[in-house]
Formats: sequence, structure tokens, C-alpha cells
Amino acid sequence: MGDLPETRLRRGLHLAIGVIAGTHLFAVCLPSLLVHAEVYRSVAVELVAFALVAAVTGVAGFAGWAGRARWWLFAVLLVAAALALAGLPPEYLAGPPEWSFGVVSWAGILLLLDKGFGAVALFMAGHLAARLVLLAATGDAPSAEIADAMTATAEFLLIQLAIVLAATLLRRIAVGVTAAARTRERLRTAEAVADHLHRDRRERYAELDVVPLLTELAAGVLDPTDDGVRIRAALAAGRLRRLFAEQDEVPDPLLHALRACVDTAERRGLTVYLGTCGMRPDPPLPVRRALTEPVLTVLASARTQARITVLGAPSAVTVSVVADGDRPEVPAPPGITVTSVTHDDRHWVEATWQR
Repeated sequence: MGDLPETRLRRGLHLAIGVIAGTHLFAVCLPSLLVHAEVYRSVAVELVAFALVAAVTGVAGFAGWAGRARWWLFAVLLVAAALALAGLPPEYLAGPPEWSFGVVSWAGILLLLDKGFGAVALFMAGHLAARLVLLAATGDAPSAEIADAMTATAEFLLIQLAIVLAATLLRRIAVGVTAAARTRERLRTAEAVADHLHRDRRERYAELDVVPLLTELAAGVLDPTDDGVRIRAALAAGRLRRLFAEQDEVPDPLLHALRACVDTAERRGLTVYLGTCGMRPDPPLPVRRALTEPVLTVLASARTQARITVLGAPSAVTVSVVADGDRPEVPAPPGITVTSVTHDDRHWVEATWQR
């Protein structure tokens, strides 16, 4: 699916607010800091605070992540705010030399935007309350400057809150779009799986001769006492039982499929021995069908007994069967080497697959 709408929107919001904060930081705050350098207790402290705010803004805005480092970045931001105020004489708290209030708010918004509107509003209220308490405690700034600063601060915070509110609403919309996209993707996946299973079942059942055989028997076209009809019925029954066995979760699917073939033959009264020798790879389903098809053919025409042996090698599997009865027409499926030998009424067939 790629990036989800919610993820893309989150990155875009962080980048947009990061651009606004960076522009405010370098186009407004840095010139103000440099112009009023003589009023600070320590310009170096102010520059350190500026650098810390810029680093937090860059990481949270332009890098577009916070994650587990969110609260460490928040702690760095609080240290930067404290340093910016520590280097500023109290009488300038409401004047132009105080550069940090707005950018600290922007950085806090970037760090808390993922937490929702309530977290951002709480941070901004606490940030403003701390500044008001500091102004009230010092009492050195002129009343006119305080009034002007409060008016400008209120306007500034309202703009920030409006941006955060809009971002929150957009995120809610993106969450809904993301949920719809995930639902659509799940439906597409389920539909593709269902189509694949349906095609697979149709291909499996297309190989069976059960329906035409039963139809012709019911219509009286075929004679159940005929040897050819009985062989055809035994072969169809073996394929059907093998098809059912393919649905089972077992450690050795090839041996499980052969046991299903043996079970069909034993129901007809045959005595069948099944043995294995050697370690072998697990062939895929088409190969297992190809290896068991000659066995099914021989068992369908066998009269009294049969012997099946599975031989394994690191890169090959061989299935051989010896049985009595009429000589069968053994198929040679693609990718399988089939060898057959007949002596009197004994027939030996071997099917080999090389990985």
C-alpha cells in the first residue's frame, strides 16, 4: 500500500509547522537577539538557548519524528526556555529582547502534535501561565509594555491554536481515510485469495473423472461389470481420495498422498505394502501429484497385491510400484522420469523427480 494517508499527512503537518517555526526562529528571533545583544546578562547563554531551540525544532519538524526521544527533546526545550529567560533582565520580559516565547511554543507544538489538541492546548496554557507568573513575580516591566505584550501574545497563541485545531481535524479525516484504505486492501486480499482458491479447486476437480463416470453409469451407458469400467472407477476414486489428502497439514505430504492411494486399493481387497528408504526433499504439490499418478494407475489395474517403495536422495525422489494384473498404460507427467518393466503378469513402474 505504500505510505498511508495518515502517515503522509503527519509528515506534511510536521514539515509545514517546522517551516513556520524555522522561519520565525531565523527571520524574527535571531535578528532580535543580535540587535538587543547589549541588554542580555550573557549573549553566550542566549545563543546556546537559541541553538537548543533550533535543534529541537529541526529534529521534530524537518526530521519528522519524535518517538521515544519525544520527552528528551521536550526536556531540552524546557532547558532552552529557562536559559533564554535566565540571560534576560526582568525589565525586558515583556519587551522586544524577549525572543524565546513564540519559538518555544512552536517547538512544543511540534513535539506534542501527535498527542492531540488537548495536549498542545495544555502545554500552551502552562507556558503562558509560567510567563505570567514570572512577570507578576518580577514586576519590573512597565504596565504599558505588559499590556501590549499580552495583546500580541493572545493573538499569536490564537493563531497557533487555530493551526493546531486544523491539523487535528485533518488528522481525524486522514485516520478515517487510512481505515477505509486498510479495509479496502483487506477486501482486495480476501477476494484475491478466494479467486485463487476457486481457480485451484476448479483445476483440481477438472482432473477428476468422477462426474462423467457417474453420469454414464447412471444412464446405463457403462457396464459396471466391465474390467475397463472398474479400472476407471478405481482410478477416479484414488484421485478423489488423494485430492482430499492434499488438504491435510502433515509432516510428509508425499507419503500421506500415497497412503490415501493405498487406502483406496485396500478397500478393493488388495494387499499393499508401503515402505520408505532414505532422506528426501519435500516436492511441491504438482510434483507429488505427478509422482503418485503412475502409482494410482498401477493400483487401479492390480488384482491381488502391490508393493510401493519411496526412495530418497538429497536432490531426488523415486516412487516405485510392483503389482500383478493387466498391463496398465502408465502416464509420463512433465518433469517426471517414468520407467516401466513387465514380466508375465507382474508390472514394475518407477517415477523419479530430480530437484
